[in-house]
Parts: sequence; C-alpha cells; structure tokens
Amino acid sequence: MDVLAHSFGIDLFYLPNAKEEAIWNDDNAAIFLNSNKSIEEIREVFFHELCHPLRHAGDQLMLPRIFRELQETQANQFQLYAAMPFFMVKEIKLPPYKNEAIGFLAQQFGVTTRLAKRRLEQIERRIYEARLHKEFVSVLQSQYSKADPANWSDETKKLFRLAIQRKLQKGQGVVIR
Repeated sequence: MDVLAHSFGIDLFYLPNAKEEAIWNDDNAAIFLNSNKSIEEIREVFFHELCHPLRHAGDQLMLPRIFRELQETQANQFQLYAAMPFFMVKEIKLPPYKNEAIGFLAQQFGVTTRLAKRRLEQIERRIYEARLHKEFVSVLQSQYSKADPANWSDETKKLFRLAIQRKLQKGQGVVIR
C-alpha cells in the first residue's frame, strides 16, 4: 500500500480510530486509515479510498447525493479490480470448492473473505455473461445464413451488382466484407 500510494504521490496516515477517508486537491492527496483494524480490512479500505483521488474531482460533501452515490459505487468497483487484478487471479489454480477458493484468494491477496467473495462472484458473472453472449451471437448467425452471398438468389445478386455500379458511378467507394 505504501509503495502504491507513494507512486501516485498520495500520503498515507495510519491512525487509531481514524475516520477512513481520502482528502485531495489538485496538488496533494492523503488517505487516512484506521490502524486498529486488521491488515486485510485496512487494505480493503485503502483500495476503496485510492479510487477517489485517482478518479474523482471536487469535494464530495458539496456534490448532490446522487453524484456522491455514483462516486461510492465507482470506488467499490475500483476496489475489486485494484485489490485483486484479474490478470493475477487467472494465473492462480483455485481449489475446487467455492468456499475454499474464496479463502485461498483472500489469503493470497491479503483481503477479507467478504471482498474475495465479491470479486470471485463478479468474475464468475463476467465469464457467464461472455458465454451467453457467444451463444447468442452463434444463434443469430445461424438464423441469418441468408446473408451469405452463396445463398443469394440470382435476382438478389443482380440487385447487389447494380447497387455497387451506381455507387461507383457517383464516385463513392464500396467496401465489401
């Protein structure tokens, strides 16, 4: 955390019972962390608070409630990616059972099991969504085999050649994929 904060020019303060927050302006940034918490909890808060000076501008207290909520949602998402980057997670051979995998990830990344569970479930959702999308595209492509010029009627081919001819006469280019 110290190296990461230093690389972004952010000062870290570990204080007993500190109000966990980030304070920043155009020139300086600081993150306050509660030193009474476990290191896993501190890391979780750190990655959340790190988002604010990196991605947000202005004083949150002056923003309308809806914008504050948006910034907090963004910080919660950033926290997942920053604390457990996918390029690192995918290199790990996970235990076969989800609860074991959650505990293993929490230990490997030094985060709470709550955060590890959220990140693992997010990754699982993304993988599932990618598979659904691939299946959907496949279904759509199979329904539209008529788009293949080999399946066109002679009349369709004639109209297509005519359309290309007219575009060329008007000096317009034609891109055929």
